Amino acid sequence: MKNRKLKAAILKIHEILGLITGLVVFVVALTGALWAFQDEIQSVYVPDPIVDVRNLPVLEPSRARDLAQTVFPDKHIHGTLYREPGRSVKVIFY
Repeated sequence: MKNRKLKAAILKIHEILGLITGLVVFVVALTGALWAFQDEIQSVYVPDPIVDVRNLPVLEPSRARDLAQTVFPDKHIHGTLYREPGRSVKVIFY
């Protein structure tokens, strides 16, 4: 009889601790996913700048890099992204 009550109490404690721990793991996983995909999430609601299409030569990647480096001199450039006409050129930093 005493053994059954002890077993039931241990199972109840295990259940409560499991639920609490599961909630903590869920919150940590959710916030981690939001942090990891913050650029993708922001791209949904932060529009890219729209630029006027001009009949000029396409900006070379090295020139785009140099311009971006003057704005952010302490950042390391990862690459340059060219998209369709009317969309800005993106210089991607680490």
